[in-house]
Amino acid sequence: MYDDFTSSPSAQLMLGSLALLAGFFVSHGQVLGGGDQGGRWEYVSGAFATIVVERLTRGYYDVPFEERSPTMRLLHAFKVGFMYGIVLDALKFGG
Repeated sequence: MYDDFTSSPSAQLMLGSLALLAGFFVSHGQVLGGGDQGGRWEYVSGAFATIVVERLTRGYYDVPFEERSPTMRLLHAFKVGFMYGIVLDALKFGG
């Protein structure tokens, strides 16, 4: 049933847009860190985010374009939104 739903172009557009926005939203929470004064959790959070992003990127580009599942495309859209939010926050905090 999921494959039937995600096969239509309008559902792909809607779910892809929601995945982009969700990634953007999650990036703002990740940038704030753990909220502690010492700043210890920022390094752990950054390392975890880097590992997840790199694993998603490798998994997405190892599979040929025609064989990528709808779930993998949605995870890639989430990753793109996440990275966009991280870069935007870096520019905001740095400038």
